[in-house]
Amino acid sequence: LIYRKGVDILIKAFNKIAIEFPNRVHLTILGDGKMKSLLKAQVKPNTKDYINFVGKVEWSNIISYYAQADIFVLPSRHDGWGLVVNEAIATGMPVIASDKVGAVPDLIRNKETGLVIKTNSVESLYWAMKYFIIKPDEINRMGKNAKRLAKSFTHKEGVKLLYRYLKEVVNEQD
Repeated sequence: LIYRKGVDILIKAFNKIAIEFPNRVHLTILGDGKMKSLLKAQVKPNTKDYINFVGKVEWSNIISYYAQADIFVLPSRHDGWGLVVNEAIATGMPVIASDKVGAVPDLIRNKETGLVIKTNSVESLYWAMKYFIIKPDEINRMGKNAKRLAKSFTHKEGVKLLYRYLKEVVNEQD
């Protein structure tokens, strides 16, 4: 739970969603750190029952949290890649991620495998979450697309891409 991950943005947007759609949404936050108490303080009293701060989770147990969720949210202010996006789509979850997450151009096809939001925008995240509430069938459709995309990333396809990129670099030097 660090500033860069944008969890404060998530809590602010979720507070609005939970007030608008009480008893229909729940937020589970995994992780620990110095910001935990600050983040908990941002939770509004009338939304606290809908937010669960789990704390640190061993990697071997994370899959059970993915299995319980409908949507994965990564509102990072910056993330070089964001491996959790790979993990989420591999489990068949649509992802909401900021445009500063490195994995977004390769893995999040807007309205196909998830939604891309503006960095640092509570409003953008609010509307993305609301999209899935008012169009719940999109969760299943985008989740299937996400899982299909994840299955296409095989070792063989990775080697083909690497070969293509290396070939481009060699050709540029000729």
